[in-house]
Amino acid sequence: MLQKIVSKIGYIRVSDHEQTEALQIDALNVAGCDVIYGDHGVSGAVRNRKGLNEVLGELKKGDTLVVWKLDRLGRSTVHLLLLLDELRSRGVDFQVLSQISQSNTDTFRRTHLAVTNYKHNQLEPQLS
Repeated sequence: MLQKIVSKIGYIRVSDHEQTEALQIDALNVAGCDVIYGDHGVSGAVRNRKGLNEVLGELKKGDTLVVWKLDRLGRSTVHLLLLLDELRSRGVDFQVLSQISQSNTDTFRRTHLAVTNYKHNQLEPQLS
């Protein structure tokens, strides 16, 4: 009988060329990612990113996409929701390491919580 192979696949992104991915890579390795894709020097506001497109193409049902922080995946709430809904519909789990939001059974509910936390963290400095 063939066993289905599922993977933890990481994605990293840094916005400019002076930043380093080391912290993100270390965290994804500790989380057990089998492979890590990334974009260097690319804003999260850019939707069409080479590394993001590659990781989305690699993911299959049962896999888990792992990011260090939600904003590494995208900066627009609409874009994040669309990406996470696509993952849910494909049967791909999602995990954010810096927040408690791993989705094993109810991706959308936990994604909503992660996006809500992300939006709160974006607004918090503006309210201070």
